[in-house]
Amino acid sequence: MDGRTRPMHAALNGKVAAFDDPFWDRNFPPNGFNCRCTVVSVSDSELERDGLVVEKDLPDIADAGFGSNPGESMGKTLTGEQFERLKSDPARWTPLIQKTFADYGRKSTKNVLDYPQSDAVLWPKGETAFELYRNEMMGKTIRDAVDEPLILNEEFIKHLVMDGRERYLPLIEQVVTDPYEIWLQAEKEKIPAGLY
Repeated sequence: MDGRTRPMHAALNGKVAAFDDPFWDRNFPPNGFNCRCTVVSVSDSELERDGLVVEKDLPDIADAGFGSNPGESMGKTLTGEQFERLKSDPARWTPLIQKTFADYGRKSTKNVLDYPQSDAVLWPKGETAFELYRNEMMGKTIRDAVDEPLILNEEFIKHLVMDGRERYLPLIEQVVTDPYEIWLQAEKEKIPAGLY
């Protein structure tokens, strides 16, 4: 709220929108270049104490190219259409790591026999496994071996097909927190000449 604050942004200072209001899908800061807006969450008791009112139909203020909510995609996967489009054009990606497991003297996963054993009870095959997942695991966040969060939500199982592997879902936490190995392949999208 100084001389550099955009008038549209200043007009929303102190306004309150519900956390699930679609407004946030289009206007979560930053809402433009050098935007300094921030969002503060408030509880029901703070609303009452400060005399704040939850409003609806707040105006969109984001500049072109900023009308989104970066955190909204957390835990979500690409749509099938997006994935197929990316997969159908492998030439558009350049691997940033040229070495493979063999260059580091590691065994092929096909030849690894010394996996740690688990006392977890496998689930029945089929839809029962998905129901057990929803009842017993969904909503949990697991921190992996490099301390990144893995959110066990509906998106996590949407790509799974019932081919028998669903019965291994009880092993997810052990595999994520104590994996045999972690392999990443970073890739860079090739930018067509003249794009910039």
